[in-house]
Amino acid sequence: VRRIVMEYSQHHGYLGVGADLINGSYTVSHALKLCDELIDCMGITLATTRFDPEQRYQVWLKASHEWVPHHEHVAIVKLRPDCPQVKLVRMRDPSPESQTRSGPYCCQGNGCPALNRYPERELRCNMPASVPLGVPQCAHLSGLPLLNVALQKDNVASVSSNYQERENRGARIAIDGLIDAQYFHTSCHGGPQHWRLTFSTPMVLHQLVLHNRPDLRARLVGARLRAFHSNHTELASLRLGSARSMYVWTLRSPLQYVGWMDVLMPTKDGCLHFTELEAFGAPQAAFDAKTLTYSDVPPADVALPPTVHSSGG
Repeated sequence: VRRIVMEYSQHHGYLGVGADLINGSYTVSHALKLCDELIDCMGITLATTRFDPEQRYQVWLKASHEWVPHHEHVAIVKLRPDCPQVKLVRMRDPSPESQTRSGPYCCQGNGCPALNRYPERELRCNMPASVPLGVPQCAHLSGLPLLNVALQKDNVASVSSNYQERENRGARIAIDGLIDAQYFHTSCHGGPQHWRLTFSTPMVLHQLVLHNRPDLRARLVGARLRAFHSNHTELASLRLGSARSMYVWTLRSPLQYVGWMDVLMPTKDGCLHFTELEAFGAPQAAFDAKTLTYSDVPPADVALPPTVHSSGG
């Protein structure tokens, strides 16, 4: 198997606190080889101003590329290129009023990999979002789009604590339908912290999407997005493994009878904040009544005509 080799940039500074993948005594050369092979690794950092690539240092492999200037540290940031000919777009409903509410997100372009090839693809280039479970190709979607059921007006958003500054816009800002720079913000002490969405009626969910705040994205690494049955049984627990702007989880088997969801920051001193959560699905009652027409099943391969063998005359 051909080893992946990435390019890196070097800076006088350190990669932000948190978002640790691995730390230990490594040569810089070895640490970079490890980082090459890890999807979530976005760089390494060490507490020295100069280094010999073959000498051992205490090195941190990080799931973030946001670095802070500092004259006593070195940050080496992975320059993984963006994947060419790939866009993530929403499945659109023709009606103008649903343009920002319909989905799910799908992959458009000649560079879209097959669903089972997303991890391999992300080792070599950055997809537009963290997509560990892949996303359907837009050409494979049919029927009417799904709605972002997080926006239903009778849903209840709540939060475990509130950061007492103006930047905290309250729990419901995360389900206002706007992908912008506004976000809620919990306290950074006394964790674990959580944000919770309780649905007004049980839902079936096909895709979950989380949009990080514009800066300090590394703070969300290690959080979990969880979904619970209306009887409080946990149905899914999805870890945010790297500091990205957007995370997309396409559920190959839709979650049914979802009563509530939360985003949990499990650490004692971790802050929790993000801009928006989208949940594409439908009320369970509509699913049970078989009134949904949405499908993400790829079209069946066209059967080839049988081979005709000529017999000798």
